[in-house]
Amino acid sequence: MSALEMSVVPCREAFLNPSWMLDAIERWAEPNQWLVRETIIAVHGRIDGVLVPTWFDAPVARGQRGGWTDKLGLLGVEVKASRADFLRGLREGQFERYDRTLAGLYVATSRAVRTSEVPAGIGHLVCYQTPSGGGSDVRCVCRRHVTVREWEMDTHTMWRLVFFAVKRARTAEIAARQRCRNTIEKIGRIAERQVVAALGRALKDIETAP
Repeated sequence: MSALEMSVVPCREAFLNPSWMLDAIERWAEPNQWLVRETIIAVHGRIDGVLVPTWFDAPVARGQRGGWTDKLGLLGVEVKASRADFLRGLREGQFERYDRTLAGLYVATSRAVRTSEVPAGIGHLVCYQTPSGGGSDVRCVCRRHVTVREWEMDTHTMWRLVFFAVKRARTAEIAARQRCRNTIEKIGRIAERQVVAALGRALKDIETAP
């Protein structure tokens, strides 16, 4: 038994919350990739998310030829919260269908699914709950990476990505400004307490002076 298997709860995860699984996948992917939820691209169905490289030296972009749109190599993420859901997708050819639409595809499951059951060339992400964590404390590990292939981005997808990146940057800027304001306010409160304390000591010294 591997150290990973010994460090997690026994395999009783018949069902994991899909939202918690996506949270875990997002933590696993950063900082090299953003997880864009609720697909920004057209596939034959509705895919749960797309991994977007954040820079040209991200692992998925290395070795890719062409311009920046060619290097992006969008990878899909399809979450299967239960084994029954996974088997249904397998029977219906859902994974191969999504995989053909993108540069590659990850299927995310609980530990109830073995990597050998995932079609060849498709990546496998395993989500699990830690023994000491709460219900939402779900982690993600990669059991098998995707086979990345050349993929041509359409104009519609390119513009949606641009708008997503701008929105993400604005959100990060607003959060940074708020953190800065909070820090300044904290410094002000500390300085105020120090000044008041110093004044108090000075007044006490004056009152007790002969």
